[in-house]
Amino acid sequence: MVAFAENRTITKAAVVILSYPDLTILETAIAQTPTTFPYVPGYLSFREIPAILQVLEKISLTPDLIFCDGQGIAHPRRLQQFPIKHTTKKLSQRLKVETTMLEPI
Repeated sequence: MVAFAENRTITKAAVVILSYPDLTILETAIAQTPTTFPYVPGYLSFREIPAILQVLEKISLTPDLIFCDGQGIAHPRRLQQFPIKHTTKKLSQRLKVETTMLEPI
């Protein structure tokens, strides 16, 4: 999850690692970083990824799958070591969502 604080000058990210299938919370972490990229529709990953990478560095468990809001691969670092399930808020695009194992660049 990503959120903004202090008039959008701070980006915060949180991660929760759950077991499957019982969904027991195994680990949580929170990170925050200064917001360094302006709001540009379609380029939210550039605004949010620094905080996401920071929070992922804090966890000790390796996720089997990450759910994230988005429909493509925009950020050059691509979170290459994790399988990603891209989601979208738009119903018309939810039917096109697929799981992608990202390759290192």
